[in-house]
Amino acid sequence: MRYRKLFEPARIGKLELKNRIKFAATGSGLCASGKVTEAELAWLSERARGGAGLVTVAGTAPHPTGLWSPVQLPSWDDSHISELRKLAEAIKKHGARACLQIVHAGRYASAAGGPVAPSDVPPTLRRFQKARALSIEEIKLLVEAHGEAVRRAREAGFDAAEIGAMAGYLIASFLSPWTNRRTDQYGGSLENRARFLLEIIENAKKKAGQDYPLLVRMCGDERMEGGNTPEEMRKIARLAEEHGADAISVTVGWHESRSPSLTMEVPPGHWLYLAEGMKKELRIPVCMAFRLNSAALAEQAIEEGKLDFWEMSRPLIADPELPNKLLGGREEDVAPCVACMQGCYHRVFYDQPVRCLINARAGREWDRNYQVSSAPVRKRVLVVGGGPAGLEASRVAALRGHEVMLYEKVGYLGGQLELASRTPYRGEMKHAIEYLQTQVRKLGVKVELHREVTPALVGELQPDAVVIATGSLPVILEIPGMEHIRTLTAHQLLSGEAEAGSRVVIWGGRQIGVQTAEFLATQGSKVTIVEESPAIGRDITIFDAWGFKIRLAKLGVVMLTNATLNRIIPEGIVVASEGEEQVVAADTLVLAKKMRPNRELWEELQGKVAALYAAGDCIAPRKALNAIHDGFRVGARI
Repeated sequence: MRYRKLFEPARIGKLELKNRIKFAATGSGLCASGKVTEAELAWLSERARGGAGLVTVAGTAPHPTGLWSPVQLPSWDDSHISELRKLAEAIKKHGARACLQIVHAGRYASAAGGPVAPSDVPPTLRRFQKARALSIEEIKLLVEAHGEAVRRAREAGFDAAEIGAMAGYLIASFLSPWTNRRTDQYGGSLENRARFLLEIIENAKKKAGQDYPLLVRMCGDERMEGGNTPEEMRKIARLAEEHGADAISVTVGWHESRSPSLTMEVPPGHWLYLAEGMKKELRIPVCMAFRLNSAALAEQAIEEGKLDFWEMSRPLIADPELPNKLLGGREEDVAPCVACMQGCYHRVFYDQPVRCLINARAGREWDRNYQVSSAPVRKRVLVVGGGPAGLEASRVAALRGHEVMLYEKVGYLGGQLELASRTPYRGEMKHAIEYLQTQVRKLGVKVELHREVTPALVGELQPDAVVIATGSLPVILEIPGMEHIRTLTAHQLLSGEAEAGSRVVIWGGRQIGVQTAEFLATQGSKVTIVEESPAIGRDITIFDAWGFKIRLAKLGVVMLTNATLNRIIPEGIVVASEGEEQVVAADTLVLAKKMRPNRELWEELQGKVAALYAAGDCIAPRKALNAIHDGFRVGARI
């Protein structure tokens, strides 16, 4: 078997696990008002059914002051045990072991009375308020609260509990010299800063039993200026082991970190050196997620002794059946996580239900409208457009048993997702296209490239249903003086249809403009972005936006915000910003400001076919996630 190490039995403390695959604690945004929902049970059940050895329920709050948001579950009272038991049972009935994570949000809490912390260090993200420093008495109370929450985990039927000491939450803020400015026994030296965590571990073991498996999830590197170094985090991990921790789960960075840890510019497997460093100094198992999306990388890391458990969140959001597919030799059928953050981290950070670009069912496992069942009548289905919406509609319709024909007018599949994959640090988007192409091929979809569909062709083919997935087109805006400059669209540049000059102005600073700017700047062009709103990249996930701005600045890209493009003169482009005009010298103007739905064929076919559907940007220009979800819904309806 190719993945022998991943699928060998393993242990955490006295807990026996069927494999070395752990579903990481992942906020789903699916619960409300402290109650377990049908959606949350279905979400966890699907990951357990998919073959993971250990499934972790996302951080429950051990005290009312630690509540992140209304979608977080509590674990601070015995009355919560019955709700928690539902989660443990949903996981265990599918053959996985169940773990409950316990996290006090600390500086990031939104509980009544405001957040609490070791010290009143202001947060750097606007979402969070300044926290109040805890008294010694309050610290002791919270040590007790964590221990009681671990006891409740055991009474609720969880096989293990995990203490959340990562990401800038309360325990992490005690550990870090950046947020812990105390001068008492809980501050100062590394041992004092670790005291809160160590007392929690001891208390938890006392309350739940010394034999009860207890994991600690903590940073391998805080990625915070003035915070703990990897060497200091290893020392803290050793102390945690000495005080009773049975495993360490390694994370990277805080919510406030301004350097990337999860996004595409971080190479796959990059952070394994942090896990390896922990492994060399600990006797207990080490788990790690964070840019470890590849089974081959994880297998190799375990084989080489860098890691004990492949912990993952997003790969199991993208495909909860990943373990079973690997075990069955079906690796090419695994839907890939492309680290886009569109549906998972970005949405959950703002308390919205989890979604996934490649998996339209993520967070909707309970919804009958998102089940793929055999169609009662087999139909001939024509899908027009081979972008993400058309590919997904073809895949799902074929899965239901329909005869599917996919026509694309250009010579490649993937649409705008393919173009995006050609820009710097976006190459992983290609994996989504390759997966969809593989699936439609295996399902027998007839694919025709270089074939533009007309009403006449539809008449010849006589399909029972037509799906229009023709995408969107750039809006060509009229600007006074356009005859003085070469004008292109971002799509023309990314497709290779045209090349820009050495001095380029990009009109539009949303995602397509930003990605095109980086694409051109890396090729040596001097680039200026002109954006009307107060910031560039306002439609980019919060985690990607930081990286884009940093990289563009390093490339020398000029970013003019609150700016308008007034006119073009022979000397250059006249831009108004902050009430003043300036002339930007340029030989090329790139339009990346507006897109319009390509609805011509949709309108021409009205009333001429038995069943007509639309999916993707031809409805309205949006994201790849929306396009794929549209395609799924349409394919499931036909």
